[in-house]
Amino acid sequence: MIIQQERPSAPEVVAKPRERGLGGIDTRPVEHRLHGGIGKPWNHVLGKINKLKGMRFSATRAAYLRCVGEQVAPSEGALPGAEFYVDENGNLARRDPAKDDRPSETVVLSTEIEAFLDRRSIGKRGQTLFWFEPTARYSDAERTRFRQGRALNEEESAIFADLDEADRVEILSRDPARSPAPAN
Repeated sequence: MIIQQERPSAPEVVAKPRERGLGGIDTRPVEHRLHGGIGKPWNHVLGKINKLKGMRFSATRAAYLRCVGEQVAPSEGALPGAEFYVDENGNLARRDPAKDDRPSETVVLSTEIEAFLDRRSIGKRGQTLFWFEPTARYSDAERTRFRQGRALNEEESAIFADLDEADRVEILSRDPARSPAPAN
């Protein structure tokens, strides 16, 4: 008995996979190939990813390639948020999880700045500053889910601009929607 897969009636458009959880597409096959390909030539691992069945469908292909772009850096020093990188011999390598990519000195925000933020975060899109407001708190501790809110008004933008450079950088580094640029 032959079972045919039905194609969806309208193709799924993955405009911003990172912000939308890769369009609801399961990227575990890509992650499986990446974890299994450590120490192997990158071209070989990429070839295995390109042969995945999901690569036939445009939305799945876009999600798979975005997943690769976010998780694999072209060199050890590039794309600090990536879990994997291509070493000098062209092999896939995994970053040492013990290495912390953030600077050793963490800026502690004053109580006045914390009161100004009021459990929110600030993110920057182009030249516009936006509030990111907490929507849900995960039960496993410090992680909180945020959603983008309104843009900062003139008064709030002026307060933010008057802060020290280190405080502004620290606040923007906490932007929950901030993601590194893809490697590919």
